[in-house]
Amino acid sequence: MKLIQGIFILMFGVFMTIQAKADSPLTSTDFYKAYPNNDYIKLVLQSGNEMTEEVFQVLEDKSISYDIKAAMINAYGWETKANRAQVYLDFLSQKTKIKNEKDLIKKGTAEQIMNYSYLYAMENYMDVQPVLLLVDKAIQKKSTSFALNIVGGLIMAQNQMDSDWCGIYKIGQSIREAKQLKQDMNKEAQGIIFSYLQLYQPECNK
Repeated sequence: MKLIQGIFILMFGVFMTIQAKADSPLTSTDFYKAYPNNDYIKLVLQSGNEMTEEVFQVLEDKSISYDIKAAMINAYGWETKANRAQVYLDFLSQKTKIKNEKDLIKKGTAEQIMNYSYLYAMENYMDVQPVLLLVDKAIQKKSTSFALNIVGGLIMAQNQMDSDWCGIYKIGQSIREAKQLKQDMNKEAQGIIFSYLQLYQPECNK
């Protein structure tokens, strides 16, 4: 009987961990919904969840603001094993001088690095550690973009899920209060993100 109870407790613990991860900074902030009439968002939603060459070309278009590109990646959702990050890197390899992740860090633009990092993190939200260095590099290269900083912040906040829930709130607040950032993201999209991160504020009072 005790053995059965022990197995049940273990399974329940695993289930609760999975549930907690499913309700998290990366998986609970569908800010693409703030752009309901945007043709680029529609392109992703009609892509069958695939990283198509057409989507890739939009992500590479310098004339399109980064909040739109981030919303496109957000619209893909957090499906695991989707392999979109690798496909994105493969497209970069075919069409640029970036051949691998090491090249991406050295030669990639801030947006290219963050695109790859965000795609990877959404597919691997249980463990975003492998792209934290890339996130830091992207922010260093484009430190004044609010959109780029908040996407990086969501990835960093995800990394706090197992250790510091107050830290999740603090990461969001530090970006929200950073006066030097260029406000290059839809206010409604910001609201979706910060409304979720605000849920962690009570953890800072414990």
